[in-house]
Amino acid sequence: MLTVTLLGTGGPLPDPHRAGPATLVAGGTEQYLVDAGRGVLMRLAAIGSGPAQLSAALLTHLHSDHITDLNDVITTRWIMTFGPAPLTIVGPVGTRRVVDRILESLGPDIAYRISHHQDLDYPPPIEVVEVAEGEIDLGGEVRVTCAPTDHKPVEPTVAFRFDYGGSSVVAAGDTVPCPGLDRLCKGAQALVHTVIRKDIIATIPIQRVLDTLDYHSSPGEAAQTAARAGMQTLVLTHYFPPFVSVVLVYSLNSVLSLSTARSMSRLHSERMLALSRCWFQIDPTMRAAIAPPTSTGWPQAGCSSPTSMSRRCARPPGPHC
Repeated sequence: MLTVTLLGTGGPLPDPHRAGPATLVAGGTEQYLVDAGRGVLMRLAAIGSGPAQLSAALLTHLHSDHITDLNDVITTRWIMTFGPAPLTIVGPVGTRRVVDRILESLGPDIAYRISHHQDLDYPPPIEVVEVAEGEIDLGGEVRVTCAPTDHKPVEPTVAFRFDYGGSSVVAAGDTVPCPGLDRLCKGAQALVHTVIRKDIIATIPIQRVLDTLDYHSSPGEAAQTAARAGMQTLVLTHYFPPFVSVVLVYSLNSVLSLSTARSMSRLHSERMLALSRCWFQIDPTMRAAIAPPTSTGWPQAGCSSPTSMSRRCARPPGPHC
């Protein structure tokens, strides 16, 4: 089983309720961080994880909001591991140059810590892997592959696919529909996709905002990408303008489940395949408790624990949920 945790679903604009773009994909004992937006380490701490537990950090592209806290991931892993534990950073061509500049900016801090701690006599060990398309050998049991996406003029950009134990999830960053993403999604079960509400943004008379329309997908375009690949589940993230504080799960033609989630929503691949229409309020820890249907029907909406969600929900989704 693969577990997908939406650590941050925000974007460039600071949001008190949403961290910056970051998704954690876990399979077995392996944890893969996709993008490292604002507040990512606090979100990892909230689920009992941290940079020392990461198998690798994967970057979909080098826009600032997706790498804002990469320096924090690098530094904190370095000082929280008691022996060289290289952090593998995977990203498109250009990632090595960015990481080199981050390490250069951290130079004074690195020198301070090496000077002060006798057992810390080496700089942060980093292994950068630049990718374009194909399988990425990260030495684990989770199979990781990538394909190019289209976020021009930001290029190159990539999406990642994770396969483990018969489950498969694709994590796409900012992109419009494109052949590379279609190839990556083919045969996968779920897609985590960044989206913007183009219909709303088109009414905002600010050119810098309107400029975002031509290199992001709308929810409809993301759904079409998932539908072309025959996927059962679509999870919307990086949602702009911000969505309400619920997790929306909805079935499209009884084939594709659609989930719009806030930061700290957790989805399990085994359960994502069984979702139909229902609204689920998120619990105080900002994780989504999502249960598959039982023999008595779909789980009761508005519940925050798997046990209490076993009751039948007789009403269609709506404001009452």
